[in-house]
Amino acid sequence: MSTRAESRPRVLLVHANPFQQVMPVPPYGLERIRTAAADTGAEIEIVDPYLVSDRPLEAAAEAARRMRPAVVGLGVRVVEDCIVVDDSGGADDRPFDLVWFMPELLRLRRAIAEAAPDALFLLGGAAFSAMPRECLDYLDVEHGVVGDTPAQLFVGGADQRGEQEGADQQLQHNEQQREQQGGLRCQR
Repeated sequence: MSTRAESRPRVLLVHANPFQQVMPVPPYGLERIRTAAADTGAEIEIVDPYLVSDRPLEAAAEAARRMRPAVVGLGVRVVEDCIVVDDSGGADDRPFDLVWFMPELLRLRRAIAEAAPDALFLLGGAAFSAMPRECLDYLDVEHGVVGDTPAQLFVGGADQRGEQEGADQQLQHNEQQREQQGGLRCQR
């Protein structure tokens, strides 16, 4: 016999921002989702692995193992640091230093997927919204939300680990709603 707590959808929201180690910012969008979804009964946890751990991949994977989420939302805020500097000190003396974060984000996604193999992954966030197709392709994720994210997208479908069909139906329903409201949901 299952208890109400066991049937609650479990959602892990991950602030996928390696730049947190240099310039910390709060996971504002993820907090908005958690707040908006508070009345749904879903169990929602936000993890900010690059802020709280020297081993962010392991910290995120441990959170996924502990929670066993049906849905993992990756908040992709930045994909590079592009810091303008007076002199990079390099041989070509370019006036900027660029670190591309996508390989690190792919390692993060894979670490979480290994810990929660049945979870449905979704992408969102400012950087994702700027280049959704590229993020979906590079990170090998099927779904993402461009712009504001309705909380029900994360909590409406899957109520048990591995129950993808309900989540997929909710994604389709939300796509229709967002199109009617002028929003956009991306699918690879």
